Formats: sequence, C-alpha cells, structure tokens
Amino acid sequence: MFRLQQNLEAEFDQDERKVIVRWTDNTDQEIGTYVERREGTTGNYVQIGNTVADQNVFMDSTFNTETTYYYRARHLTVEGFYTPYSNEDDAYVPALPPARPSSLQIYSVQGSATQFTLIWNDNSTDEEGFRIQRKTGVNGNYQFYNEVSPKAGTGIYATTVTIDDPNIEYFFRVSAYRGTLVSDFSNEVSSRGRTGTIELRIPTNSITPNSAVLLWEDIYDNEFVYLVERKRLSFPIDDDFIVVETLGGSVGTGATIQHNETGLSPNTQYVYRVRALLNTQEYSEYSNEVLITTPFN
Repeated sequence: MFRLQQNLEAEFDQDERKVIVRWTDNTDQEIGTYVERREGTTGNYVQIGNTVADQNVFMDSTFNTETTYYYRARHLTVEGFYTPYSNEDDAYVPALPPARPSSLQIYSVQGSATQFTLIWNDNSTDEEGFRIQRKTGVNGNYQFYNEVSPKAGTGIYATTVTIDDPNIEYFFRVSAYRGTLVSDFSNEVSSRGRTGTIELRIPTNSITPNSAVLLWEDIYDNEFVYLVERKRLSFPIDDDFIVVETLGGSVGTGATIQHNETGLSPNTQYVYRVRALLNTQEYSEYSNEVLITTPFN
C-alpha cells in the first residue's frame, strides 16, 4: 500500500547552517522522495531536491537569510506515480553571523619569550574581520585584545600576539564578525602550549534511526587514546555518561578522528562527549557536548 509521508518538519539548524527537513516514511514502495519549497506565504512551490528510498532527511542550504520558507514532500513510487503531498511546515532563516573560526593553535616565536603565532581555520567568506580576546591566568576574564582584517575566501589565517609576562599563562580565543553579527568563539589556546578543547561534531545528515557519525580534529600530539562517552536522555534515562568506544590516537596533529556509533534506538535523544588520555597519564578536558535525536524508522 502506498502511503504519503507524515509528520514532515522543517527547522533551521544554526550549527549546520542549513534547513533540516524530516518526515516519517510510511512505505517501502518508493523509489525516492521529492522535496518542494516555496518562499513566503505567496510564493509558488518549486522542487529543490530529492532523496533515495528510505532516506527521510533532506538538508537545504540554498536560501536567503531573514526569509521564511515552506516545505512539502511526496514519494515517487515503484509503479511510477507520485503519492499525495505530505503536510507542509515552515522554517525561518535568520540573519547569520560569519562561520565560527576553528582549530585555533598557538606556537612560540623563536628567540622570543613574549611573542606567539596564532593560527586558525577561517571558515567564512563574508566576515569583515576577526576579534581576538585574551585572558590572564586560568581564572581570569577574557578581554578584547586585537582586531585583524579579513582574508579572501576560506582557509588558514595567522597572526602574531604578545604577552606581558612570560611567567604568567595567557589564554586566547578568536571570533569572526560582520557588522553587529558575531560568530561563536573558537576553542581557546594558552601561552604554555595548551591547545584548547576537542571540537566534537555530529553531522545532521549522518544521523539515522540506529546510527550516527562522530567527528573531531586531533589537537594533541601526545595522546594514547580517545574515549567516546554517551548518555541516553530518553527513557530509560542513563544516570551518567558511559564510555562506548576507545580509539587509538594518531601521529602528530590535524587528522580527523571518526567514530561510527551503531546500535542506537529510533526517536531517542543521546548526548556525546570525548576526551583524550595523554602520555602524561592525565586526561584532557572534555570536548563540547553534542545532543542528537535519532529519527523515527
């Protein structure tokens, strides 16, 4: 029996910077699903893409900001006809700040006890500049340090910073801005070589009813292993995080570490975090925590 999709939902994802369209797949007789969109309440629906059979997530990145879009979808069946349309749902795309700088690193300048080079990934093409903040000591408060000009396109960006006293530890972080819109801060680094925290991410399009892909950049050159921890937030709720995987480290820094998480339950919330066991026999700080909700089957 051919059934239309139900429970179609559209939501703008600030981290992915995409509109995520999901629906419940009620048939195994489709070739694929075709997604349509209209701009505002008076626009006309236009097909913007399709998914293969049994894939119930579509990601839209071809939008204008400060605009509301409406979405609907329908199956193309194995017999060559389309099902009726699903319900429609809308998503508002706000004005977006530049993409957050990532993978901030710090290196001492040879021959100087007070100068350091900051290097980060510029992930934005529309920033007007970068703002660097500095704090003195672990318990200090971040203050504005300097502003540097933008670069064309994306890629590696580097600048030099100076500290006042080499006997004191200083911390740095970076944001990108355009007008009054400011990105989230990068990870932080310190003048004593601390490379900040692990930046964990789980791409939305990797999340299925039973699996997800965890990604992070290797920022340590002295790790033994990485430990992946998970906590279930849907009934039955876990009391605390549990280690679900231990992965060997990589040589040097900069490699992308990947963990393929399987055995998840549909329509369930989980939160993940990662930390490293270093060759100093100490644990690193935890990464950021990432919350996911697995879709229905």
